[in-house]
Amino acid sequence: MTRAVFRIAAAALLALPAAAAQAEGWTATTLATMNTEAECMAKADRVFQRYADTYAPGADVSGAGWTAAGYDQMGEDVDSLIICPMVDGLVEAFLVSHSSHDFPDERELVHDRLLSLWDKTN
Repeated sequence: MTRAVFRIAAAALLALPAAAAQAEGWTATTLATMNTEAECMAKADRVFQRYADTYAPGADVSGAGWTAAGYDQMGEDVDSLIICPMVDGLVEAFLVSHSSHDFPDERELVHDRLLSLWDKTN
């Protein structure tokens, strides 16, 4: 799946309820409401870098606009995004994880680790 398609699909998940949502190959969670996109993106970048440093030294970490990404977080099977769109004047942070071959255990492990890092990162 190309990164552009991945980002479009992740953006489509914004329509999900605020609680965690799961479907085949996808897990999405609302993280927080923040004041600015810059604040959200800075934290997202720190989370993905900490994840790569701790669990996946070969992971590709990138970010642009209101999207930060970690690719190849468990081999080539799990990718995740933290998206920071403006909603009603505030930034809503969402975490979306995708496994390309329907590896729910690996996807959930990566997702849970990222959630934990989000909670621990300033």
